[in-house]
Amino acid sequence: MRDPAVRRADIVYVDAGDISFNRAVVSVKEVNVVRSIHATRRNAFDHVAARTAAEQGVAVDISMAPIIHLRGTKRQRALQRYADILSLQRRYGFPLTISSDARSILGQRSVREIRGLCALFGMTGAEVTEAFSSVGRIVEPHRPVRVVE
Repeated sequence: MRDPAVRRADIVYVDAGDISFNRAVVSVKEVNVVRSIHATRRNAFDHVAARTAAEQGVAVDISMAPIIHLRGTKRQRALQRYADILSLQRRYGFPLTISSDARSILGQRSVREIRGLCALFGMTGAEVTEAFSSVGRIVEPHRPVRVVE
């Protein structure tokens, strides 16, 4: 019998790691979103991980925090990582999510600001809108109706 104090999480986020970790984590059924891609090496999320993420419906999160708070080469590196992820997403079709990583209401950004920040690494307005709706599809996936008797 299940412990009533234990609940199933609605969305499970996992921080990205090295290439072997990322390839493995996107194939885990319980994982919904891989985040912190900007903090990994350039090849840590490759075409193999991208294809598996698309097959499993695992999203990759793009956080606005590095773009807003980092400066210099660290910010440029984050923008390049996001451009690489966007290129893989366009090719393989895995879901993207966008987060602000806001710790308070003061850290939140408007949709217009997010569109402008995402344009820095080549994301279109339509792709931003699609990424915003990804969380809803993760929480309520379209699955075939199953009859239970």
